[in-house]
Amino acid sequence: MKALVRILGVFFAILFLVGVVTGQAGELRRQPYSQTPTWNYTDNCGNSTTIREHPYSMTPTYDWSDSQGHFGSCTQRPYSMTPTCDWNDNMGNNGTISRRPYSMTPTYDWNDNRGNFGTITERPYSMTPTFDFNDNRGNFGTIQKRPYTLTPTWDVNK
Repeated sequence: MKALVRILGVFFAILFLVGVVTGQAGELRRQPYSQTPTWNYTDNCGNSTTIREHPYSMTPTYDWSDSQGHFGSCTQRPYSMTPTCDWNDNMGNNGTISRRPYSMTPTYDWNDNRGNFGTITERPYSMTPTFDFNDNRGNFGTIQKRPYTLTPTWDVNK
């Protein structure tokens, strides 16, 4: 479960970075039967983002691309005391995503080189995995796993 929370924290932070915060609510769904772990995010306006994990990388690495021509990658630092991921994209943006080391509930902080930052926090006593997100521009919402789905699916609400 801890690995799942770590991976989801990275994915949610990547979604922040590629426009979920400023975009619309939508759905994050894992592609069934894919050999490489792949997730698709589609918002209510029809924009989409694909996130792929590199299966044979020495350090956890994720790539993303969206329907607007935006793409980038996120690589976890190999010897970091707290899980930290450095990210960059084709638009000159870069930053970090890191887990707070002593937080009671899994909390992730993210930032970029343009002064944006925010947090993603898992709700500790939720029946289904639920994360709350916010940023320094007043955007906020929740990401919640749908119960009883064969394909892991998450709803993004703003």
